[in-house]
Amino acid sequence: MKLHEKSADTAVAGLVSVVVNTALFGVKLWVGMLSGSLAIIADAWHTLSDSLSSVVVILGALVASKPEDENHPFGHQRAEWIAALIIAALLAMVALNFGVEAVQRLREGTTARYGLAAVAVTTASILIKEGLAQYCLHRARRSGSEALRADAWHHRSDAFSSVVILAGILLGSRFFWIDAVLGLAVALLIMATAISLLRRVSSLVMGESPDSELVQSLSRVANREAGHDVLLHHVHQHVYGNHREVTMHIRLDNEMSIAEAHEMVDRIEMRMRRELDVEPTIHIEPRRRVESRSAVDPHLKGRVNR
Repeated sequence: MKLHEKSADTAVAGLVSVVVNTALFGVKLWVGMLSGSLAIIADAWHTLSDSLSSVVVILGALVASKPEDENHPFGHQRAEWIAALIIAALLAMVALNFGVEAVQRLREGTTARYGLAAVAVTTASILIKEGLAQYCLHRARRSGSEALRADAWHHRSDAFSSVVILAGILLGSRFFWIDAVLGLAVALLIMATAISLLRRVSSLVMGESPDSELVQSLSRVANREAGHDVLLHHVHQHVYGNHREVTMHIRLDNEMSIAEAHEMVDRIEMRMRRELDVEPTIHIEPRRRVESRSAVDPHLKGRVNR
């Protein structure tokens, strides 16, 4: 998928989420205030936070769609990772606030009054939010957008929290403390989602080493084009959204001329671009005839983080 198509796809998904979540927030808040349910009110604000996170997704997509410039030679696609981090931080703040309110409600012994409207709205929320999650995950898989993937999990956490709340509505008449406890459970669920997103996206921002599957594929392509084992090693990757820069070292016969070695590397790089969708840069090292494959582990040796 081209950059402008990916950004448009992400922005459309974000806009759909904003419209649906804003409407759902209003209905949930109204029902929560009527029933006095902290769990439903907390769930309503969680839904609104989904709208805010979707706005961040849209802004991230717009920035990421900007072409490369003098200061950003590889483009702006990492803006989506920043957007994903903001979404995760919003989730954590919402979780902390709900947790504090739930503990206060539990200490005060306040009870909620549930009615048919609460059951209907909560059930509808489960279906709508899981539908949004599936929609955003589908778009994320198609576009490769980490921000959209984070937004999808934001929607799913809302669906999960609504399931917990529905259980509380059905049991609330028997246990006075059920609303506060379920509000706390929702807060813990949201916090777990936030921590998971923070860990995943932070790892991407700091830089991850290439996985063994990519290293093996690079080695296989290089060996096939060269006609022998080039002892590929010292592999680095630099990821910018869907654009992946990969640098590596290979060893060629030291009796090859500079022109022959350069031509060989050009063919290997062209094949890697075509078959693996990466932008490779290869450094050549001389290879003595007595060297064997065991001299360098092509899958692990020299792999570093960036």
